[in-house]
Amino acid sequence: MEASRLNTLIPNHAKESRNTLHRLIEDQAKRTPDVVAVSFQGERWTYRELDERANALAHLLQQRGTEPEKLVGIFLDRGLEMVMAILAVHKAGGAYVPLDPAFPRERLRMFAEDADLHDLLTTRNLAHELDLGGVDRFLLEDLPSDRQSTGPVRSPVQSKHLAYVIYTSGSTGQPKGVQIEHRSVVDCVRAMADHFGLGPGDSILGMTTISFDMSVTELFLPLSTGATLVLAPRGLSADGERLAQMLESHDVSLLQGTPTTFRLLIESKW
Repeated sequence: MEASRLNTLIPNHAKESRNTLHRLIEDQAKRTPDVVAVSFQGERWTYRELDERANALAHLLQQRGTEPEKLVGIFLDRGLEMVMAILAVHKAGGAYVPLDPAFPRERLRMFAEDADLHDLLTTRNLAHELDLGGVDRFLLEDLPSDRQSTGPVRSPVQSKHLAYVIYTSGSTGQPKGVQIEHRSVVDCVRAMADHFGLGPGDSILGMTTISFDMSVTELFLPLSTGATLVLAPRGLSADGERLAQMLESHDVSLLQGTPTTFRLLIESKW
């Protein structure tokens, strides 16, 4: 059947729902369930494991009222759970607001207050570090270990809905929350995937804080193509030798970085 004819048979709302970040990843999980989706310091989750864990949290978030245009804060250390939490927010229908634990607490409180967060995802060891007054908090340790509700999540989210809000540095004044819709990121990720020809067997190094928009393609480009997201520990980008070693040991296919990053690699004789 011709593509143009097929498109006329697909309801607009169905096409809209497929053009969302979590749907790209869900579709990939069906194609490559046993491929490693994300790794961090020796721990790995396959696409099936990532999808099921995110489903369990997403069901719970929906019970807590998460829906399209509701903003959920991500106050988590780097790790597999951070990636799972972001995916779960999207599955539930909401948009995430990154709150990097390395940032000054007053700055994070300003972000949270300005965003009018609906909920906050964090852990027990971090929860006491950020008092957000009336914002509800959910500790990831409280997610049932048996994860009974790992089935698909029904959500009305469409491509026109928000995917995330990331705050600017504020170097020219008050930091501002930049609101990005799913369709914008999906277009970017698809274009990059076509350009680089990524797929299972490739690895992409993710070393950018999720509070910086360069992290978006680091997260979603590999997970939407069947490649592996290799999360780097904090501070790796400032150490050329350690970065070079990680690129070699993980056989990284694609790295994005600033000129400073590549200068460090050159100086390390990589």
